[in-house]
This record gives sequence, structure tokens and C-alpha cells, in this order.
Amino acid sequence: MFVTEKLIYLQMQKTGCTHIAKLLSECVGGEQKTKHQYLQNYHTDKYIIGSVRNPWEWYVSLWAFGCNGRGSLRNRLTSHSPLDVISKLASGKIDHIKNEFKKPVHLWETVYQDYKNRDHFKKWLKLLHDPQRRIDLNEGYPEHRVCNFAGLMTYRYCRLYQKDFFLKKNQTGLKNCNDLKEFDKTHNLLTFIIRNESLEDDLVTILTKAGYNLDENKLKFIYENAKSKTFSSVHYDSNYYYDNETMNIIAEREKFIIEKYDYKPPI
Repeated sequence: MFVTEKLIYLQMQKTGCTHIAKLLSECVGGEQKTKHQYLQNYHTDKYIIGSVRNPWEWYVSLWAFGCNGRGSLRNRLTSHSPLDVISKLASGKIDHIKNEFKKPVHLWETVYQDYKNRDHFKKWLKLLHDPQRRIDLNEGYPEHRVCNFAGLMTYRYCRLYQKDFFLKKNQTGLKNCNDLKEFDKTHNLLTFIIRNESLEDDLVTILTKAGYNLDENKLKFIYENAKSKTFSSVHYDSNYYYDNETMNIIAEREKFIIEKYDYKPPI
């Protein structure tokens, strides 16, 4: 997260979060905490903001980032981790320990070879949403009830932007997307959301709302840096990678975010 005098920015992967933090740092100052950390103390007078992105584009960006050899997800999927085994031993997660040795790292490596290869993307996406390979993803997703009806993007959104998302008593009631929508109404932490598609305008809106005075030079900095987003993934337009089957996978698994923010599939 990135913390300024007047706001807390919770950083969701592949939504322009590094770029937004850079703009915040330059325009209003602040401090970078652990990057994708979720909020543990909900009692604050500061604005709590987050960022989001079209789910179909989010998955392309996440995969392409891995094709370039980067990202914790790629590293986790394409390697066996002794440290994970040790941590799972301590918590008694036998299924996870067995999977760490059986995980098909070569298969995952294959689908990360070339960002130009749409067949690799489609295979990666299907693997990512295969219930039998879900355990490979780790990061708490396979154990949470939300994995039964929602994808990794929705999980990451909820773990950052909803309070008490991990409480067992709250998980019990999350059986489908409608349950998650109801839970979000009372547990969403955000004061404001920055859409990746309108990043600069949305950032100016929330900074003004929070009481920051953006002079001409700061506004110029924000808009002139729109084309130089830090660590952006190299890939083609999203519609290049999808067919009807993979388009529908996202439509079903990311229904919560798609409906909440009225996102449309790539044309």
C-alpha cells in the first residue's frame, strides 16, 4: 500500500498500481509500504482508495508479465518451493505439500514462453481456472470459499478491498456471486476506485476530493506521464488472445467485478 497524509492507496496487481504510486509520490508525497499488503486496521480518517481494470485485459497483462519472466505468480507456478513445503508442514496442509512435489512446473513454463502466442495464453487461462490446478496458485486462494465460483482477480480484489474477508464465519455465507455482492455492500473499504481505463482523470478527482491542491505543474505531470506507465506488460490488444470459450471463462469467473464496474469484453 501507499500512504499519504490524507489517503491510503491499496495496490492491486496489474491495475496500474506502480504508476499510481509514482504519481502520488511526485504530486502529494507519501510512503510506500509493503506493496500488495491489505489493510489490517480499518479505523482511519484517511480516504481509502484502490484501482481496478477490465478483467479480460487484466488476465492478458498478468500472463504477459509472466512471459517476460516477472511476477510472483509466474515464479510460484514454474518452480518447486522448499520454503512452501516447510510452511505447509507447520500448518499441517498435507495436500499442499504433496502438490508442491507433483506440481507440473514444466507445463506452466511452456505456457509462459511467448507473449505473441495466443494458444499459450488460452491454455494458461484454462489451467488457471481448472479446479484441479487451483492448488498451484497458493496465496490463500484455494482455501477460500470464493474460489468455488470466482477467479483469481475477484479473490485479489476482495482480499484487498473488503474488511474481514478471511473470517471463517464470513466465508461460510459466500456460496455464489450474489452472496459476494451482498457481502460487498457492507464490507467494502473503498472511498473511491481508480479505473485503469480513466486513470489520470480518476486520480485527479480523488486527490481534489481529498483536499489536495493540484497546481498546473502537477496536473501536467499526471497527464504527460500517461503513456509511460511503470512495469507495463508487453502484449497485443486483448481481443487478439481470446476466443469464445476463454471469453466466457472470464465472463463467468469474474462476474462480480464485471457487473460491479460494468465492464465489457474486448471487441
